[in-house]
Amino acid sequence: SAGYDGVVWYRTAVPSTPTPAPPRRLLLEFAGANYRADVWLGGQYLGRHDGSDSPFSFDVSGGLDAPETALVLRVVDPGHERIDGLVLGALPHAKESWYFNYGGLTGGVSLRSADPVEVFAPAIDWRPDGTANLRLSLINRSQTSRDVRLAAGLGLTAAELSDWDQGHRPTSEAPLVQAADKGGFSALALTARPGRTTVSLPLPSLAGLRPWHPDRPILHELHVLL
Repeated sequence: SAGYDGVVWYRTAVPSTPTPAPPRRLLLEFAGANYRADVWLGGQYLGRHDGSDSPFSFDVSGGLDAPETALVLRVVDPGHERIDGLVLGALPHAKESWYFNYGGLTGGVSLRSADPVEVFAPAIDWRPDGTANLRLSLINRSQTSRDVRLAAGLGLTAAELSDWDQGHRPTSEAPLVQAADKGGFSALALTARPGRTTVSLPLPSLAGLRPWHPDRPILHELHVLL
């Protein structure tokens, strides 16, 4: 809601949803909530998330077996008065202090069947000579190692990356790199052990991509496919 500072509660009933067969998991995903969200499912506390613009999720495998299960959220949207120890001026925010403050859920809520291996925190290490590496973490939440294939496309659409990936399947841990008119593709086959695996994947030369500048605020899409 716009112009409201304080606490808002949400409650809904989630219909019975079967948990996918292991090792897949059932995730309850939130596109965003401003600013602090506490979540309960079926009376059980799932956890807390701080941050107005970042998505978050909880593993609810086995938690939706009943015909209906209550989902409850408590969202705190602080203003200039401190609420639950939070105050707007001490939090990362955009233009909320210029115009009006807004809070509550800022995106949709959904359920998703998820593979035990997921991508976290992708970042690009760029060098002045135009070369670059994609650095990210793979989180394997299962108890066994899993063979995976990672593909990345820079300066291209997700559909272009998917089409390219269908015809380029690396079979070893030697990366496959292919330049395009703008940006390019990279792919890597590797084993994700239980826990966190740090990956560095070389990217095609960035020389053909125009850099960001205040007079030309150009952004280039990065898509990662697992």
